[in-house]
Amino acid sequence: MSCKLVLAIFAVAAMLQLSAAEVEFPGKLVNSPYSIAPFFNFPSTCEGTDIYTVCTGCSSYLVCAPGIDAIETDCPTEKPYCNKNACSTTLSSEYECLPDSLKCTGIGFYPDPKQCQYYHYCGESGQQSNVYDCQPNNVFNPATNMCKQKKLAADCMSVTCDPNKVFQTFGTSKTYFAYCGDDGKILMLKCDKNYVFNGAGCAFQCPSVGNFPHTDPKKYNECYFSGTKLVSKEVSCPGEKVFNAEKQVCLTAPHIKKKFETEPSHN
Repeated sequence: MSCKLVLAIFAVAAMLQLSAAEVEFPGKLVNSPYSIAPFFNFPSTCEGTDIYTVCTGCSSYLVCAPGIDAIETDCPTEKPYCNKNACSTTLSSEYECLPDSLKCTGIGFYPDPKQCQYYHYCGESGQQSNVYDCQPNNVFNPATNMCKQKKLAADCMSVTCDPNKVFQTFGTSKTYFAYCGDDGKILMLKCDKNYVFNGAGCAFQCPSVGNFPHTDPKKYNECYFSGTKLVSKEVSCPGEKVFNAEKQVCLTAPHIKKKFETEPSHN
């Protein structure tokens, strides 16, 4: 076999491998707390004497029947959107409805609890999120904070509210989870680095031997081997010192500027 033929075979193999690789990309900003809400001409009253339901908004509907006052109702958490005059798990394309912004519980990226095509970015806790769209047939990948093509049904993860549980799982994710409020609103939550969701909250897991940040800045997690098992213990910093993740020791706390971000970085 000639040298040129071998090189050609390797080149083709490399191209095939590259084309098969997962192509990921950032989503498009479609809604923010500062956006002007679009006007949709939803029906607001019942017409005629038939018994029927009609969407009055992206997540509400009207029950119409003879002899009764029209009853406007919000769609339930399990089917939060009104689509084709019935509550549904999918948004209405007729009215170009979008998911609501999330109430931010932290800074960074969060998946949408119901629509895997969308995701959110939070610049500050307590504020409303920016909403991003991965476009149809794509899903948000919470492992990379990017969009990817939907290939399997399992790629599309969502929250199912179970009244018997305080916190709800988000698909198979060990980072993201949710809290379903009595008002039907879902709060998306996430565990810090080296913490995993265990059903009751976030639990620390040692990545290696060393000292690692605690959720309380005045503490840290010390990881060490006990026999052949890697274990951790919680350690408090002395006095008013705080843990410095870069140096892995407790240091006197400098003046810390409040962290606030308005634009996401997908890096």
